[in-house]
Amino acid sequence: MKKNKILVIEDTESLLEETLDILKFEGFEPIGASNGKEGLEKAKKYNPDLIICDIMMPEMDGYQVLKSIRKDDRINEVPFLFHTALTSREELRKGMDIGADDYLTKPYSISELLSAISIRFKRQALSRKKADKAMSNLKMQMLDEHSFNIKSIHEKLEGTRKDLETCFYRLSHDLRAPISTILGLVAVSKLEDNCAESKLLFDKIQDRSRHMDDILNDLKKAAEIFEHTIKSSDLNLKKFLKNIEVEWYKSGLLDNRNLIINLEKGRSVFKTDERLFHIIITNLAEYVLHSSSQVESTYTLSIDFSFSDKYLNIEFKNSFSVILEEMEDRLFDLFANNSNKESSTKLELYIVKKAVEALNGKVEFKSKKDNGWSISLKIPDLDLMKLV
Repeated sequence: MKKNKILVIEDTESLLEETLDILKFEGFEPIGASNGKEGLEKAKKYNPDLIICDIMMPEMDGYQVLKSIRKDDRINEVPFLFHTALTSREELRKGMDIGADDYLTKPYSISELLSAISIRFKRQALSRKKADKAMSNLKMQMLDEHSFNIKSIHEKLEGTRKDLETCFYRLSHDLRAPISTILGLVAVSKLEDNCAESKLLFDKIQDRSRHMDDILNDLKKAAEIFEHTIKSSDLNLKKFLKNIEVEWYKSGLLDNRNLIINLEKGRSVFKTDERLFHIIITNLAEYVLHSSSQVESTYTLSIDFSFSDKYLNIEFKNSFSVILEEMEDRLFDLFANNSNKESSTKLELYIVKKAVEALNGKVEFKSKKDNGWSISLKIPDLDLMKLV
């Protein structure tokens, strides 16, 4: 247990030694000084818990010592007791006016000395307790105000998020109808107009309209992710991949493309949110195939699936297309100014990133010099993650 340090400043050697012996016997850590100047130096050096000081001393009297201590921020709160033979009201008032906490009148008994010390330490402890309580109350008040502000900000952000979700849905719905009409009109016009130039124009209108339709579809997916509540269920990966392959062929995604899916033998069932998982796999496939079409007329999409610990590892490989090195860290950034000007591809990767984050997974882009690049995913098994 830490001993309280008590500095005794007394120019009478016998009284100093006697007082130091008493304090040591009573379990304190006494420090002695034979004059005011030495006492002040030791006060600064040892930072005592209490100072007992004589008034009438050579070089520097007790009043001067006390004034110097009260001006020093390091020790100005140390309790200070005068022990003196001066008992006039004027002397007592002078000491109290400059910051003395108590007086002991010489001669005094051991019990009087120990009582004065005990009272001073109790008052000091009480003052600290009150100060600590006041500080604690102030912190709680500040914390309550801070929490209220955070809650208010969160509520505003939540309201803004819901407004954006509604905006996404309405924008997608309101624009897809006229785009569908344009596509229908173009298809009819192409049949009726045999002019080669007209057909070329119709093809461009049709291509741009389909591209706009893809963007709106991605906006709808983004809105779904923002409001989606995770629904964990057992997913049979073999069955899922077989179904998604059929789906991709039917949609024309794999026209003039080959698909190779490598699934590690053994485990094939894991717990995940099937809707988000479907969005992740499909959007990445669309991105890889879209970027490859700019280089190769025919292309093989290769996807590897394997399990490790609590994760399903997925890797999409692209051996042809090139991504600028400065874009690698911002590939999944919706607002990155990449060389690919198609807004839909930016949305596809942004949606992948948000869906993976919703599942507490990881997505990483890996560039291979002169050998294309790959996108790796780590999707956690939601059932196993609960056990962590």
